Amino acid sequence: MSQAEDPREVVKRVTTAALKAVADSRDIDVEYAHGAPGSSGRTARLPSPSRRLSREELERLRGTADSFALRVKHHDESLHRKRLPSGLHARRLFDAIEQIRVESIGCQELAGVAKNLDAKLADHCRAEGFNQISERDANDLNQALQLLVRERLTAAPLPAPATHLANLWRPWLTKRIAAQLDQLCDRMDDQDAFAGTLREVMHVLEIADETDLPHEPEEEPDSSEDEEDTRPPDSQGSDHETDWPMPADGEETDSEDDADGVAMAEDERMVEGGDDEQPAGPARWNT
Repeated sequence: MSQAEDPREVVKRVTTAALKAVADSRDIDVEYAHGAPGSSGRTARLPSPSRRLSREELERLRGTADSFALRVKHHDESLHRKRLPSGLHARRLFDAIEQIRVESIGCQELAGVAKNLDAKLADHCRAEGFNQISERDANDLNQALQLLVRERLTAAPLPAPATHLANLWRPWLTKRIAAQLDQLCDRMDDQDAFAGTLREVMHVLEIADETDLPHEPEEEPDSSEDEEDTRPPDSQGSDHETDWPMPADGEETDSEDDADGVAMAEDERMVEGGDDEQPAGPARWNT
């Protein structure tokens, strides 16, 4: 590394390389800017690293990059749109748990990715004050559900700032959706089947509209006599678009381990109550 090179530029370069390696695609644009991260199409916008970059900030930055990369690698946006429920509240939860699915796959594949995503989640939980919540409230149901799903899919303990809220809701949620949580684990690698079970979870918890009830597929003529249509039933269609890109189909990159190793090496040089009680609030949350 040139002594004249700005350390922040090194962080950007190695983070970009790691993102593309995790996504298994070079066909991604990465921008750095101050403010909240986001994405549009195949462009990721990441927080610009500060001049005095701490280890915690670096892990959060890389967690944000890994989150985007895993969405590219393991998510089918076309299928996702077909399975989205109709209510806005339900859509947001559905999308958040789909993101948890792709991130959980990455956590199981790469220990470094799991560490980065844990740091990102811990920072979010601290900012939201989850460890200061003293009782169950209907407004916290979505967040609690997301934490329990993540815990089950990753088969790993939640970061400390997330455990308090998860423990408050664990008995209530486990009593109602224990079987579905097991099914989500079994179907984590199948986005289609996972989405069907997630819709069932949302119905049991009265988060989805009645129009979003799981239903049997209507009989349609097969496009080919030699192939059987085994697709699960679609939800009501919608033109809703998310900020996340379509799955990558571009050129393959070098191995993830190589890129992640380079990133880590350069980064190291850069910085040193009861079960039957119902929750307070309304029984339904979408209009």
